Amino acid sequence: MRSALVLMSFFCLTETLAAQSGCIKASEPLASWENVGAFSNAPNQGTRSAGNACYLNSTPFCCEYECINYINRFFGAHWGYDAYTYFTDAQIVTCTGKPGQAKGLVKFENGGVIAPEPDDILVFDQSPGLPLIGGTCLDAPSSTSGQGRFGHVALVTSVSSGSVTIIEQNWSPTGTFTLPISTKCGDGQTACKMAPRAGMPILGWVRAPIRVQATLNGNPWPTTQVNSTTGAILIGGTGAINYSITGPPGTNTNVLPTGTKVPDRAVNFPSGSLPIGPYALAYGGGGPSNSTFVGISPSPTLDLISGRTITFTMEFTSSPPPPQPTWTQVCSSTTPQFGNFPAMAYDAAQAQIVLFGGQNPIDNTSSNETWTWNGTSWTQSFPATPPPARSAQAMAYDAGHNQIVMFGGSVGGLIANDTWVWDGSTWTQMLPATSPSPRLEAAMVYDDTLHEILLIGGSNGSPSGLAETWAWDGTNWTMLVAPPVARTNFGAAYDYTRDETVVFGGKSQGVYLADTELFNDSIWTSSTPVPSPPIPRQDDRLAFDVALGQTVLFGGAGPLNTPAYNDTWTWNGTSWTQSFPATSPPGRSGHAMAYDAATSQVVVFGGINSAGAFTDTWVYGAPTTSSCPPK
Repeated sequence: MRSALVLMSFFCLTETLAAQSGCIKASEPLASWENVGAFSNAPNQGTRSAGNACYLNSTPFCCEYECINYINRFFGAHWGYDAYTYFTDAQIVTCTGKPGQAKGLVKFENGGVIAPEPDDILVFDQSPGLPLIGGTCLDAPSSTSGQGRFGHVALVTSVSSGSVTIIEQNWSPTGTFTLPISTKCGDGQTACKMAPRAGMPILGWVRAPIRVQATLNGNPWPTTQVNSTTGAILIGGTGAINYSITGPPGTNTNVLPTGTKVPDRAVNFPSGSLPIGPYALAYGGGGPSNSTFVGISPSPTLDLISGRTITFTMEFTSSPPPPQPTWTQVCSSTTPQFGNFPAMAYDAAQAQIVLFGGQNPIDNTSSNETWTWNGTSWTQSFPATPPPARSAQAMAYDAGHNQIVMFGGSVGGLIANDTWVWDGSTWTQMLPATSPSPRLEAAMVYDDTLHEILLIGGSNGSPSGLAETWAWDGTNWTMLVAPPVARTNFGAAYDYTRDETVVFGGKSQGVYLADTELFNDSIWTSSTPVPSPPIPRQDDRLAFDVALGQTVLFGGAGPLNTPAYNDTWTWNGTSWTQSFPATSPPGRSGHAMAYDAATSQVVVFGGINSAGAFTDTWVYGAPTTSSCPPK
């Protein structure tokens, strides 16, 4: 312990009256309260210019981490205010005539009946006999110091019968200290008296008139972090709370807290004193992630009494975590019968999935049937002029023209380059001035940034694939920048969260691919995700799951179609993650896949593996009961 108290210019006590010209903090905090560390000052680094407040009579003091610095950092972390300049010295906290009074803090005299509480600022006066130079004051009648002497401030962390524990900088070598207090303090009648500490009187404690805090499952909801090395405050956590407070008539609403960027606690430091009377807090949304707002305690409306404070607590409970997505087979009384390489897209205008074509692998015949999926069953449509039967064509919904666009495919043993549109009841062949060359196994998506359909890659019969990107504006095709790799038999989807097209897998020059390509702002880029992506494959399928906010990949095949994969992966914009749903379809490739926005499910139909072709339907989303009879 120290043998004598030494004053610090303008602020508070310092542990060492340094002959050196500056100070640094210790690399680790001495102590921490609610994730805000209290640091120690150490000599031999930094300088202070003459006339700086860190000087007393031209003697350098170590003031980087003096007492008021901790108060500021704590307020900055938990209450969202400027962490370093809100209180420039201890006087501003407590003195009449200083800016502190304008900040609306409520003062409680040592010896009164109001007990200190956690987060209160404990205010020390200067010990008797020291020079009167500028000082700390609570304006308590019992204080004999008047104005103009130095003191100290600390933060209360806990109060128990007979003791008060504080956290502080620039006094205790451990950063914490326990002080005695009247044992019956807090009963509303007994004087809450604290004796001087090392000859330094305790003037009292101050707190904000209105506090707003939150609990999760009955426990305080802390969200802040402090870097233990640098002392930097990181405003953290998820789910900021929006709220507003209204006061009595005549209350200046500018001095009331409105919302908070720090969810666990918010305090009101008004620009002037608050009038007494009722104050009401209204919850405006937000809160801890995966939680439900319960209410405000002790009441949404509280009376502010002169010399007292009020605290609103917004209560939240944890919501059960959402169920993990899984695959569920859905059976329909009628279903398409050509499941090999059909094309499928979600028709947003009709709120249903549309499927066209496909191949029967037994006799290699193709279909010209049009089917729609309403979330539970398949229904065949009978348009007057259907396109020619085909398979391995590309298809996507054109949101700009509210119609489905279909291009190319294998038609009667030939590779086509015709363009068709579906308006919900009728197929119409388009006759653009310019068209891509004939191709099959290309991919098609709607680019929500360009507001055009994109046609990517495909094969003209050669094993190399095509390195082409085309855009459809509703009447004509235009070639865009080429992708980095020529490919065919791959999956693609448009990521509506990140506004980019995602391409994975396929074949190029007969080689199976496992690369991820992104098309954004008319530029192709190659991504190298970490950890490793799915293994190389062709005839995989992608769909963007709006409910998950991620792209889903399912299936595909390795060399010679053996094996056909039944793995499920998700792409979050930077990396692939394998999912392990409770149930999965049998492995397959050449299937059709689309996101059904009406049911928030990814739908898979058909496909093929070494055992044969499929005409089954599966949905990926929240667990549901299968409509299929038990096997």
